[in-house]
Amino acid sequence: MILCLFELRVRRTDIVPSTRAIADAAGWVAVDAATTQSTKFSNIFSLGDASSLPNSKTAAAISSQAPVLVDNLRATMDGVKKEDLPAQYDGYASCPLLTGHNELMYASQHSLRSL
Repeated sequence: MILCLFELRVRRTDIVPSTRAIADAAGWVAVDAATTQSTKFSNIFSLGDASSLPNSKTAAAISSQAPVLVDNLRATMDGVKKEDLPAQYDGYASCPLLTGHNELMYASQHSLRSL
């Protein structure tokens, strides 16, 4: 295995726009709920805890968001227009709920089905 370490000297503002530019009023990265693409910059995508997606911030949600982000990012890099992005996130999230000693209930939802 080869490990390469190097230092890249750039200013943060050379790489990404300011936080205010990409965030919504609540401070989340403002994204289209179906595509995970920024509503402000076509070359920015976000998921999970950083995104403005309206459902809960859970590992189950991220595992459903990630394939959508990857497919749409690849499509964008291939020149596909925003309105033609192939993948759609349906809002899936789940959460284990402790209901008693050694008892657990699994809650699951698709919050964006109307998209």
